[in-house]
Amino acid sequence: MVAEEDKVVFRWTMTGTHNNEFMSIASTGKHFTVPRATIVRVSVEEMVEAWLYWDRLGMVEQLGATLAPQ
Repeated sequence: MVAEEDKVVFRWTMTGTHNNEFMSIASTGKHFTVPRATIVRVSVEEMVEAWLYWDRLGMVEQLGATLAPQ
């Protein structure tokens, strides 16, 4: 975790089992591990904005699916 001025940045890992539809992908029952990073802007002890970054393609591949081109 890094904090400077009004921003806090932290890296974390999400793990779980795909038991419900997610991103239009039917439940696979597969386990996944996805690195994530979050940037939060705070003001007077309150979170006012947040940006979340994660490896969506990596997660989809772990579920055995593919992403359609946009």
